[in-house]
Amino acid sequence: MVSHFSVNKVTKPFINADIMLNEYKLYKQMSSSREDVVKKYINGLVDSKSGTYVLVIGESLSRTHMGCYGYSKETTPWQSSIKNNPNAVFLENAYSNHTHTVPVLTYALTKINQYNGLDLKDAVSIIDVAKYAGGFKTFWISNQGKIGIYETPISSIASTVDKEFYTENNIDDPACSRFDEILVDELKKLDLSSQKNLIVIHLMGNHSAYQSRYPQEFIKFADDNRIVNSYNNSVYYNDYVLSKIYETVKEIPNFQAMVYFSDHGEDVIRNLGHNSASFTWDMARIPFWTIFSDSYIKENKDRYKSLKENTKKAFTNDLIFDYILGLTGITDSSIYSSKNDISSSDYACFKENLKTLHGNKSLEVLPDLDDMKKIWLHRTDSYKKVLELGNGYSGIEFDCVYHEDMDDFENSHDYSQSVEFYLNDSLKAFVQLKDWQNKKIWIDFKNLTEENKIAAERKLSELFSKYSIKKENCYVESNNWKSLDIFKKNGWQTSYYFPYYELSKLSSSQIDDIKEQTIKISKSGYVSAISFAFEYYDFIKTLEIDRSIHLLTWIAYVDRRDFECNEAYFPIIKDPRIKAILVKEFGHYHR
Repeated sequence: MVSHFSVNKVTKPFINADIMLNEYKLYKQMSSSREDVVKKYINGLVDSKSGTYVLVIGESLSRTHMGCYGYSKETTPWQSSIKNNPNAVFLENAYSNHTHTVPVLTYALTKINQYNGLDLKDAVSIIDVAKYAGGFKTFWISNQGKIGIYETPISSIASTVDKEFYTENNIDDPACSRFDEILVDELKKLDLSSQKNLIVIHLMGNHSAYQSRYPQEFIKFADDNRIVNSYNNSVYYNDYVLSKIYETVKEIPNFQAMVYFSDHGEDVIRNLGHNSASFTWDMARIPFWTIFSDSYIKENKDRYKSLKENTKKAFTNDLIFDYILGLTGITDSSIYSSKNDISSSDYACFKENLKTLHGNKSLEVLPDLDDMKKIWLHRTDSYKKVLELGNGYSGIEFDCVYHEDMDDFENSHDYSQSVEFYLNDSLKAFVQLKDWQNKKIWIDFKNLTEENKIAAERKLSELFSKYSIKKENCYVESNNWKSLDIFKKNGWQTSYYFPYYELSKLSSSQIDDIKEQTIKISKSGYVSAISFAFEYYDFIKTLEIDRSIHLLTWIAYVDRRDFECNEAYFPIIKDPRIKAILVKEFGHYHR
């Protein structure tokens, strides 16, 4: 007879107790192992910098949902406010070394990285080095669990700290229900009388379920689907928590620096979470920044300068170990590698030799940051769409129709008898965007003719002058390429709109005619660029067009997030001839 054990409210605690005991044994074994590693590799104190250093570890936060990293919604008002503070340094090109917390932090917090082949049992941790080599008093404050299949490896690394605090110890309740600001209260209780302190704060951050990560008063976003709204609200609350942590630590005597990074990102748009089996780059794109005290910058000018110079360089967070050691001055050569420290002038890691998923995915395929700035917002035909989405892009396209009877431009894809949306209003909104002076404009001129070109150019010049927008930052596009001459003559960038052809239905002689005509237009002197739908990319590349002619394209059927994460599109983003790529994002005001 087979007995089926029934799991219910009575039996479940006993099952959990058994699991808890097994996990506790593993925890004790790993803690003992950590002490052995410390004794093996570290003997006595080395030079280090005095002061209090704070390392904040976020959870499941993708920088693609952070306003301070260019997201169109302002989910991070505090971080955006400090980004231009000279004391703050935001790394723009940081990636996680994996997409799950345990593999990420077992690398980030120890000497192990994807490139040195060390085993965990043979690697010292940041805590170990700070405490036993640097003479720091060490603290670990966590809003995650201490014992469990997802917690024990991390708490083992933290086990050598002088003082620890965990809000959750129940293995059966991994989704912590306590909000992260509880850690601020614990932070205030710490005895920081030592001359050297290292505080590590591990947040619950933005881990699913997203709606459980913030109080009701932080519900700010309700204009997208439920999952995206909840995640954005959690990001908004996380920003508040970080502000409260900083407000607290900056008042600590001899405070030196606060470092923040996320363990990994999250693919929220596709609702994939951070499952490595369904890897997308949003799961690896993470925030990483440091805010320093005035005294630290004054006393460490070279390190601060090097970090500033390296802000656009690629980085994976398994190199946090060397960064923290460099920051705190524990630079003993047997432990520390300056080539892995992004605040060192010796930093020698590049996109081409960095990886994620523990060596299984290369960053080499990724476009550079400057390449990603080629992604512009398509069909922005109302000032409301400019204001809603414009901050997330380095360029914006406006469809325009010139009305001779009114001597004005309508911001519309099609001619309207009764004009509702004017280009004037959209340009007025454009100059309200952050960093608008460095943003670009693409004017798709729908009805340019020989008859209206002089009046239209004069009016467009008037509008741009009104808002102090530079002509050279704008492409004026039309299929009537001859009429672009007046724009080119007066300092505008101009682009020939390559028509839609069903190339598969054309004869070879017809295709040759199209090639010849396009090359002729490119040599006319009237155009600075050729613009075309994405499906003609391979065709355009076959043409012998002078490299001084820019190539502009649009991909109307792919959402921006899909475009940025799909490696099939990376070659066109990386193509140096391509200067702008229009992508779809509707928002709430698309027409």
